[in-house]
Amino acid sequence: QLLLEIQKKLKELEVLPVVVDRNPTVYGTNISQEYCMKIACMLVPQFLQPSEVLFLEGEVPRELIFLDQGAISFSRGIMQDGRKVEQLIRYVRADRKEDPTLLGGVA
Repeated sequence: QLLLEIQKKLKELEVLPVVVDRNPTVYGTNISQEYCMKIACMLVPQFLQPSEVLFLEGEVPRELIFLDQGAISFSRGIMQDGRKVEQLIRYVRADRKEDPTLLGGVA
């Protein structure tokens, strides 16, 4: 009975696809449903505005961030021809299955 409730809750929260399946280097491929449920209970949705900064280069993130919808870019400011410009480092889209959804580990 408890296992069925856990499976239902995981499906409702869509934790497996967003957190586990897209980040096998972090969680492996054989994560227990109980552990996944613990992760699910700790998730807090955040809605971000375009160009909102999550963390700065070299900063140690204080939380794990998982991308569920939309896209995010990682860039750094560099000097080019005497002016500061943004250099794109990486672009991650939630709908692209090959992209990991864990963002906090990138800094």
